[in-house]
Amino acid sequence: TGMTDNSMNTSELEPSKEDMAQHGRPPKPRNLYKVRNPSSDSLVSMMPPEDIGQLMSENLELKKMVDSLTNFDDPDKLSTKERRIIKQTFNAIAGPEGGLMVRELKLLNDRLGANFKDCDSERIMSEMGLGLDELITVESFISWYADPANDLVKKNKASQRFLLERGFSVSGEEFQLHKVRAHDINVRGTFEYRVSFSYNHKPISPWHDIPLYPYGAPEDEVHFICEIPKYTRAKFEIATDEHLNRIKQDVAHGVLREYKHGDMFFNYGALPQTWEDPAHFSEETQAKGDNDPLDALELGLVPMQTGEVKRVRVLGVLALIDSGETDWKIITLRVDDILADRIHTLDELECVFPGAVSSIREWLRVYKVCTGKAENGFGLSLIHI
Repeated sequence: TGMTDNSMNTSELEPSKEDMAQHGRPPKPRNLYKVRNPSSDSLVSMMPPEDIGQLMSENLELKKMVDSLTNFDDPDKLSTKERRIIKQTFNAIAGPEGGLMVRELKLLNDRLGANFKDCDSERIMSEMGLGLDELITVESFISWYADPANDLVKKNKASQRFLLERGFSVSGEEFQLHKVRAHDINVRGTFEYRVSFSYNHKPISPWHDIPLYPYGAPEDEVHFICEIPKYTRAKFEIATDEHLNRIKQDVAHGVLREYKHGDMFFNYGALPQTWEDPAHFSEETQAKGDNDPLDALELGLVPMQTGEVKRVRVLGVLALIDSGETDWKIITLRVDDILADRIHTLDELECVFPGAVSSIREWLRVYKVCTGKAENGFGLSLIHI
């Protein structure tokens, strides 16, 4: 017969001699995850008062640590660490003179990831109360830079600051994907790192020169440009305001950005020759576009490379609302993926990968929470293609 609870061998619950020798007393159970309210939690009420006090003190220290990270990596706010980085970056460019000339602002802009251009110099100096021939001090610059109302610094993508510049042009009928090549420029993990593109050995813009639709392909297929490979988190993106729109790692306040929420479980990128118009108000989301190319998520089994271009099948779309802007997310699958013959719709995707769509929604909903921002929202229901 089986042993009942009353017949359990209680000697198994006694502390070992090793535990007694190490601790001087039986070790007490600790469970930080179940402690919520000392006045009502039965687990806490069974603990000695000194342990309750120690536990609450540890939780308070943990809360302070989390709160200190609240604004870190938020591109619209400055943390203490980021202020220090900005000061160090400024001083490195300024040199022994201790100040910058207006012509050196562009170099500082490239290091900090701000949005101002050479044509903004006069406005910047005026806002600092300086003449065009005066030196900019680090104190005056940080005071101007940290102003929450400063739209030249804030990551305001609706400013329409992008570069419509094409490289070698080829018609859609003649375009052959195997002739597209991605090339690394400089060292990965540095501010200067870029991924450039060529077609038949001639430079092109991945955004403007790669056609959206593959010639002769089914109408549900498009070209996909991978920016962030699966299982990585460095925030690479098409540089919409740079020469030939090369891919770079995003910078905010002198820091190369990555997703603090964790690695992506899909290949993330963009669709060429698309754009979310910041002047267009979408009835479906009740918000305007975010001034970027359309984002796409590729759900194949194999991680892609930054700059890799593939034909993908469109399965559906999510209407993400991010910081009050419409940010459509196109759900796709590579046509050469091992499972491509089995997945043509979202319903078939759910049959092969149960819970995939809900996991994507959850990731997109909460990925900014760890930086102190609110959860993202969604418009519409999931649209099946």
